[in-house]
Amino acid sequence: MPDGKYHFTARAESVRAAAEQIKLLRANEWVTSVNTNAVTIGGPSGAPKGEGGATVAARDNVSFDLSFTIKPELFKTFLSKE
Repeated sequence: MPDGKYHFTARAESVRAAAEQIKLLRANEWVTSVNTNAVTIGGPSGAPKGEGGATVAARDNVSFDLSFTIKPELFKTFLSKE
């Protein structure tokens, strides 16, 4: 059974967007912990596309390490329904 721990590098178009993602994770009843570190603001040219396909300015790119843990019951609940 999965232990529910995940760690990866996340990206957002702005600090505000990153904060919203973290806020939503923390508000989720299945998520037991959320941690971030190694935040980098700005990035190389050719940044990801924003709304309407417009290129996001490099200074607006945010990348950060994101770790979170999901309750193991989530896997039991949904895997047992298959």
